[in-house]
Parts: sequence; C-alpha cells; structure tokens
Amino acid sequence: MSAMNSLPALPVEQFETTANLAGTLVLDGREKSSFSAGFIPGSVFIGLEGNFTYWAKHVLPGPTVRLLLVVPEEQVAEAAKLLREAGFSNIEGYLEGGFEAWRAAGKPVDEVPTLDVPRFAADFKGGKVAHVLDVRRPDEFEDSHIRGAQLLPLEVLRDRIQEAAPDKAYHLHCRSGYRSTIAASMLKGRGSAPVVNLHGMIDEVFEAGVPAE
Repeated sequence: MSAMNSLPALPVEQFETTANLAGTLVLDGREKSSFSAGFIPGSVFIGLEGNFTYWAKHVLPGPTVRLLLVVPEEQVAEAAKLLREAGFSNIEGYLEGGFEAWRAAGKPVDEVPTLDVPRFAADFKGGKVAHVLDVRRPDEFEDSHIRGAQLLPLEVLRDRIQEAAPDKAYHLHCRSGYRSTIAASMLKGRGSAPVVNLHGMIDEVFEAGVPAE
C-alpha cells in the first residue's frame, strides 16, 4: 500500500477478480480522451478534471456500491477523498500500474469512438448521423440544440436510461464532451448499440453548419 494513499493497490488479476463480484463497479477517473481510447469493459467514467463529486452523486448507483478505481497513482488519494465527501466510502482499492498494466496483461479493452467538430459536422450533413442524444441540462437544450436531437440530461440518465433506446446507434454530445463521455460509459455499460461521442464544443458545431433548433 502506498504511503500517499490509504487504498490497496490491486494487481491486475486481483483487480479483475474483485471487479467481477456482484455489486462492484469500476470507476475510471482518467481524462476523457484517455478513457475513450481504451477502458475496462463495464467501467463508468467520471473524470477528475470535471465536477467529480457532483457527478458521483448523480451517476453512481448508491452509497453501498463497492468501487474499484482506475486513476493515475498520484490521483488515488484525491479520488478517494472526493468519493468519501460524496458519501461513497466502500472503496476496495485501485488498479496497480493503472490502465496501462491492464492493457499490457492482455485483458479485454473497450473504447468509445470520438469525433471532432469538423468530422461530426461533415457526418451530420452527409446523413451519417441518425440519432443525436443531447445530455445537457434542459435550459441549455432550450437555448439551442441540434435539429432532431433527443434530450436526456445526464443528471437523470441513471434513472431514465431506458429512454435511450438500446437498438439506436447514438451520437452523444454535451457542451464540450465531458458529460457525454460519462453518458457514453453508462450506455456502454448497459449493453447499448454502438455509441459515438463528440469531443468538441457544441457552439462550434453550429458554426460548422449543423442546423440548430
């Protein structure tokens, strides 16, 4: 156990065994681009670069859930502190060596394909974007949203996830890509059809010619 935190560092095999126990959830707190490029299947993303405590309360199942962390070792203590402040004290440990150790061990890896603004705009105007899921707040949606988009705010996604049809291949977005990465991890975790996420500012999408309502 590192002197810099109070959580056990779990080697890959032990981490995997623990993650497979009922009632255990893998929480990935890395930066959103790193998470999207590769993560442990079934992980929930809440990046430490955002409002971590707030989203932990709105996204995680409840205070009794057993958590395993995937974060850089220098951020383990911070993540544990924030989780405890949010009411989550049942933290089993963190992945020793981080996600890189998991990948190096040849374990299964999932990913969330991402699009930048130019590619998203080109795909939308080319008819390649069939279902847009907007996970911003209702006031943001009412101010301006992509034509035909479905609103399902991240704050309520945990309890209303059935409103995102599992047979639809969604393109997700928020304002900048952080909240939609959380939403993508939740949809992937419940076994949705493939999702694609916009990493870029929604205002720039409109500037690129995607029609707004």
